[in-house]
Amino acid sequence: MKLFRGLGAVAVAAAMLVAGCNGGGDDGGDADAGAGTAPGVGVAPDAGASEGILMVTPYVSESDMGPINEAFSTSAASPWGFEHRGVDFFSKGHFVPFRAVAAGVIAEVKLNENEGSGSWQVSVRLDHASDYWVLYVFEPMTDDQRDGQTQLDSISVTEGQQVSQGETIGDLYGPGDGAHVHFGLYRTGGADVCPEPHFVQEAKDSIVRLIREQWPQANMCYQD
Repeated sequence: MKLFRGLGAVAVAAAMLVAGCNGGGDDGGDADAGAGTAPGVGVAPDAGASEGILMVTPYVSESDMGPINEAFSTSAASPWGFEHRGVDFFSKGHFVPFRAVAAGVIAEVKLNENEGSGSWQVSVRLDHASDYWVLYVFEPMTDDQRDGQTQLDSISVTEGQQVSQGETIGDLYGPGDGAHVHFGLYRTGGADVCPEPHFVQEAKDSIVRLIREQWPQANMCYQD
């Protein structure tokens, strides 16, 4: 694990993390015993690398999540009114668990200071066996480096670790208002992808419910 400064927007984080492969998706691995503990977030059926990536929700329980304020958009033409290359999952409390959306290898775990906001955050990259990879950015929304270290200590995985779909990635520490996990799906080379088609139906339905708590009738993705 390395301490980085100067990692700004998530797009910059993604660019710095580009090195190959993918992230999240059922790679044929068995689901962790903790997966599928709440309606709408069950474990996906087996999906080989040739079929791309098939994901469960990054959160364990929908009841732990607050409304989603911003999902995926490539321009300001969205209900939230700005470009946002991912989905932000807001927790209702401290130390809320997040899990691997698919089987894969943990490529990087980094503590960063956001150069724009000054907040500390932890980025976790999960490479899938296909050409997809997933980025989790745990954002406790605090400018206190000690809180950043607490968030880093709350990450359960290490670089190089093989994880199964549903296995715990870490807990979101939430000392600041608006603490959330930014979730992004990418292709090899760093191109961000609308994640909606890659979620199993139960997961998709669960996420859309959270979006529509904030934005009735909204979709998960808005693309030019």
